[in-house]
Amino acid sequence: MAQTVKSLMDYPSEYLERINLVHQKGYHTTDDNRLLIYKDTFKELMVRQDSTLCVLLVGSAESNFIDALSLLGKNQPIHFVIQQSSEKAINEFKDLAESKRDQGLWKTVTFDFQELTLDAYLLEAKVAEKQIHFDIIHCYHSAYFFPEPGQVFVDLYNLLNERGILLNTMCAGPWERLYIKVAEYFPSLVHELYGSPHLQGILRQRIPGVEMRVATRELSVDIEECFQKNSKVGNMLLDFLVQGLNFRQNAQEDVADKIIEFIEEKCCRIVNGKRCFIADEEDVYILKKK
Repeated sequence: MAQTVKSLMDYPSEYLERINLVHQKGYHTTDDNRLLIYKDTFKELMVRQDSTLCVLLVGSAESNFIDALSLLGKNQPIHFVIQQSSEKAINEFKDLAESKRDQGLWKTVTFDFQELTLDAYLLEAKVAEKQIHFDIIHCYHSAYFFPEPGQVFVDLYNLLNERGILLNTMCAGPWERLYIKVAEYFPSLVHELYGSPHLQGILRQRIPGVEMRVATRELSVDIEECFQKNSKVGNMLLDFLVQGLNFRQNAQEDVADKIIEFIEEKCCRIVNGKRCFIADEEDVYILKKK
């Protein structure tokens, strides 16, 4: 069939609007949960660090992650370099950082905002007279946008200090199955999308002997409104699930129905009587060897 649905990724403002809605509907991890997950992994790194901890956040600044490191580091200086190509997202994060400081938080945290694509940032890093290296690099649901993920992760791995940690957070399980289903009808929407298991295979190929640890979290997104054809909120949620802008309006009706049926049968769990998308995610920790 002819392609009639445009990729949501090509519309940054609409993408941001929809991902914020997904977070409101349950796609988040509590601060306490996040802190427990990170505690054991980063404790040794932070104990042996006798200077400023240098952290690169790729494509997205995840505030829970900054909260967790700030709590673990206590009075330790932490410098975050944030690579983000969206001016709107950077400005929103700057407002959040100001709010955190007003609350007496993030006192020892500093930021360097790089309004660049990741390709441009990595190119600058390669040609820099003195290449910057990082103790921690965090890719928070940004690997889907990497044009060639294997090479990008090799480049990021090479930016780590000795015994540094490259952390990649992305979807696992049902979301990956949904991408495969969507690709049957709209391959251009999800041609670069995949989940954590697929990425782990790429990493083992491109970084021989790589040491990885994996932590999985169960998350659910309330998508009950997706099954209400005229619901504006439901249609925006559906857009994000399939990564297509105005998907229900622009896809052929029978195709849209098949994909919505697939979501209900293969990708949902019932929580408090509501159909919720199984949005489990995985943290893959890649450890730089001595």
